[in-house]
Amino acid sequence: MYKPCFGLAAAQQLGADVVEGMLQHVLRQCDAQGLKSVCGLAGAAQISREGVTALFRQALGYAANHYLYGNVAECVTHLSCLLGARQLDAAAVCALLTDAVMAQDSVVVAALCSLPAAASVSAGMLQELKQLAARNADAGTFEALSRLQI
Repeated sequence: MYKPCFGLAAAQQLGADVVEGMLQHVLRQCDAQGLKSVCGLAGAAQISREGVTALFRQALGYAANHYLYGNVAECVTHLSCLLGARQLDAAAVCALLTDAVMAQDSVVVAALCSLPAAASVSAGMLQELKQLAARNADAGTFEALSRLQI
């Protein structure tokens, strides 16, 4: 959707707030290619950790409610590559993981588990999240959490 304008110098000068708004829009559309393109803009590297957290929260539930499951998985994978996502601390990742497990969203859980700070989540918290996934009979989320090496 946005790809044609990305070669323009002006597009590369868009601020983080504009780029974040573009990401919100393409995420609502589950447009993985559009999201990948927007993530390539210079302004995407300036999106705050709070902004990235909001984008992950926006993605919660999309996989279960969207017929384009693969696109949703690709979208959250692109989100996890943003600098703001790579800079999340263990507490932020833990909070997002908790929300994702409660939402039974294995796609978002898997993307969050790929973040560097996920390895710093305490073993006790990981065990609690696995127990919650087991109680919810959510095999996909349980499997994604089980791959996390702490």
